[in-house]
Amino acid sequence: MSYTVLIPILLLMCAVTWAVRALPFFLKEDNRILRAVTDEDSPGHTLGPALIAAIAAVTIVPDFIGAVSAFDGAARLIEIVAYVVSLAVAVVVSKKTGNAGLAIILAMLVYGLAAFLH
Repeated sequence: MSYTVLIPILLLMCAVTWAVRALPFFLKEDNRILRAVTDEDSPGHTLGPALIAAIAAVTIVPDFIGAVSAFDGAARLIEIVAYVVSLAVAVVVSKKTGNAGLAIILAMLVYGLAAFLH
């Protein structure tokens, strides 16, 4: 991907992330929109974890499928194992701690370590 495409996409992702994070500070506590995404009984409560899962799926699945389809021996096997182990780490840490951010960070560290050792 060229930088002329990558930079605008990154800037747009930054702007959207900032807007989503900053929105609660601009709304009053009794705001209907804020309650819709923060109340535990509301459908919007799962929006944050769903976005993390969607981003992970969009970035991991194509690479994983490419690694599996281009399987040619030990090098690709290590890459496939790195994906599977980092996914397992994310699931276990998320279940144990309930913190999706920590789960993603640790999974990225595991994958990075596997990629570095490869």
